[in-house]
Amino acid sequence: MSESSADSRWLSAGQGMPPAMLWGFSADAPLIAVRVAREGGRTLVADQGGGLSMLDAAGRVEHLQRGLKDLSSLAFADSGTAAAAAFGADVLGWVEPDLRVKWRLPMPASITALAVDPHGRHVAVALSNGDVTVYTNRRKRLSRFTALRPLDHLHFLATRPLLVGAADRGLIASYDLRGRQQLDVKTWANCGDLAVTGDGTRMAAAAFNLGVQRFDGSGRVKDTLSTGDSPAKVAMAFRGWGPLAVATLEQQLFRLTAAGEVDWAAPAPAAITDLALDAAGKLMTVGFETGRVVRLEFFTEG
Repeated sequence: MSESSADSRWLSAGQGMPPAMLWGFSADAPLIAVRVAREGGRTLVADQGGGLSMLDAAGRVEHLQRGLKDLSSLAFADSGTAAAAAFGADVLGWVEPDLRVKWRLPMPASITALAVDPHGRHVAVALSNGDVTVYTNRRKRLSRFTALRPLDHLHFLATRPLLVGAADRGLIASYDLRGRQQLDVKTWANCGDLAVTGDGTRMAAAAFNLGVQRFDGSGRVKDTLSTGDSPAKVAMAFRGWGPLAVATLEQQLFRLTAAGEVDWAAPAPAAITDLALDAAGKLMTVGFETGRVVRLEFFTEG
């Protein structure tokens, strides 16, 4: 059975109006990460064979880099013009648009999270000792500060110079680029993933057996959404209480409406490594552990 036929089978096995599959791509090895640029829809794929693939909005390969030994995690600018990567446990690298690694820098502790600002000018790196450091794309250190706990998830906002991160046991915090803390939310629930709108006024945390918790920009809980499974990945549209994409430990994939109702659900063919929504929440990009990446288009408003 071809990969496109297999994709059609699991999509049609879902509940609700099925999305259309716009494209599919298969990496050379199991996936490490899939990152999508909000502007233009480029997709950056990292695999365990040391491969980096830059795909255009139609899923065609624009650039390909192989042999990146010890590639372990990835962050991508919303503009699609730059990326950062971790190599092994503790080396930070800056990746140019053609996927060449411009520089590498050893860190004093293990890297736990990465984020690149929307324009591809800065990278923030969180470490296992709690430190968060912001570098320019020319390797100059802009700031360093220490979070209350080591951050496992990290995002730059698109509309203002602010970092939002999440740590174990439900800590969600935000910091300006000098490390001054703006937000401190303690939810006391482990966080498998954190999604933030471009302006930071809405957030969603995949809290495993507690469901998906949604917060406003002040950290107040709006609601907790249940899919009946254990959410491990979550993605949001660019602004407002728009649709959400949710992947669970039980290998179920969901699209939820802004009201929190299940718009579409399907059993995934493999464990889901990464999940992303475009700015409007109509396009969902799913990366599977096997190396398969697909982009889906939904026709309901959500």
